[in-house]
Amino acid sequence: MAGEQVSALRLTLHGQLVGYVAGYAHNRTVLSLAPSFVEDANRPALTLSLANPATFAARAGKSFPVATNMQLHPLLSNLLPEGALRQLLAQRLKVHEHNEFP
Repeated sequence: MAGEQVSALRLTLHGQLVGYVAGYAHNRTVLSLAPSFVEDANRPALTLSLANPATFAARAGKSFPVATNMQLHPLLSNLLPEGALRQLLAQRLKVHEHNEFP
């Protein structure tokens, strides 16, 4: 959408570019993998479900990019705090506790 403000995070693993998370208006986020990461046969394992180098590119191509509302892709969402700590952080940031990319 023209004029829409976007925030982005560059994702790296062991110094290698993995991809980007973009946050759009209305709490929409998009996780995309860098083509250089997908094509690198010697890349570090990002997740066990995508660990097999022989099938990574095909599976990643079907799975990414991923657009979600408020919550991040489970790959990243699972790294965030839960329970009382999440509530505390949400209160301090003045955002909804389910908004994972404020």
